[in-house]
Amino acid sequence: MGETGEKKPVLVDRYNRHVIDMDITVKCFAAARDALARDEFHIEVSEGTTIEVVEQEIRKLSSQLAEMPFMLALNMEYPAEGTLVKEGDELAIIPPVSGG
Repeated sequence: MGETGEKKPVLVDRYNRHVIDMDITVKCFAAARDALARDEFHIEVSEGTTIEVVEQEIRKLSSQLAEMPFMLALNMEYPAEGTLVKEGDELAIIPPVSGG
């Protein structure tokens, strides 16, 4: 359980075994914050997890997120395809914003 009692999403390996190696912080902004009703959460991932796999797991958390276009920032930068996440990394869900 997370600090506030919510269940953390947990990734599994290709054999459907729960693999918990690293804790990643995910910050939520704008429409993503509204969809998840929180500013941040933690996700546990196994060593060797790519940014794309984490994105897939994040999209499973909400039907709104599943359909929402968004970018993931990794440690305040946009990562290249295939980038591996590491223990202590910080992700940010960045949905499109409008304004004038």
